[in-house]
Amino acid sequence: MRSILIFALIFGLISCCKEENKDGLDGKWFLIKASGGFAGISQNYPKGDITWSFDDGVVNIVNNYTGQWNVSPASMKKEYKVVPTVEGSELHLDNDYFVNFQISKDTMLFNKLQFADGFGFVLVR
Repeated sequence: MRSILIFALIFGLISCCKEENKDGLDGKWFLIKASGGFAGISQNYPKGDITWSFDDGVVNIVNNYTGQWNVSPASMKKEYKVVPTVEGSELHLDNDYFVNFQISKDTMLFNKLQFADGFGFVLVR
């Protein structure tokens, strides 16, 4: 009887813990590459110059890159959500939509949805 009570107590404590992040985004990511556009630009960024910090439905983008051809988003703070689609997933930042959203353990890929040729982004942890 005592072991059942201990088991129930442990189970209750575990179930009260914060839910694990289901989208795998939480934490700091570093933009290292942007490519695309009409001109076919491919720009590499030093790791650490542009950070995307995801936390509890909010992303804080800090853009400290000072070089040429900065096609990355400016510094901003926006709400985000990952939306499943028939083709995969989309990353929504308020009214901005990023398609072909893919995330692995240490790499995130997505494209900016635009009428013309949009930009693709690569972020790493």
